[in-house]
Amino acid sequence: MAALPAESLDELSARFTTARDCGRVLTALGIEAAAVAADAKLPYTTLFAHGPTRVRQFIDRTIGPVRHWDAERGTDLLATLHRFVDCNASPVRTARLMGVHSNTVLQRLDRITQLLGDTWRDSESFFRISAAVRLHTLSETLRGSSHPLRRP
Repeated sequence: MAALPAESLDELSARFTTARDCGRVLTALGIEAAAVAADAKLPYTTLFAHGPTRVRQFIDRTIGPVRHWDAERGTDLLATLHRFVDCNASPVRTARLMGVHSNTVLQRLDRITQLLGDTWRDSESFFRISAAVRLHTLSETLRGSSHPLRRP
């Protein structure tokens, strides 16, 4: 865990709190050792530092149906969802990034809609889904998963 240097005792205290909160969230994600910049994870620590056990609940409640679908069927809709989030909800850009036909992405998005409900692309829902996808990916990446996001 790393924080920026502090120029005063008050700033040092704030930096310590940021690093501690980041550590709480990462521990809740199952990450025991990782080198991260605490400030880079500030959005997540702001949301979950005071209830770090809730981070897994948040992920499960938000994108759990997609994760369960993938686990039961050996698919990887979560990778499509993550890339869709990264591409600002553009199916065409998502298809290009993944190296698949846009119809393939549209079919996967239809399945995700069946799993998450018709309103998952509404702004508030999409914000929560985006945060859950990023937290899940952060967890998998920092824990050293061999394939946190498989290709197509």
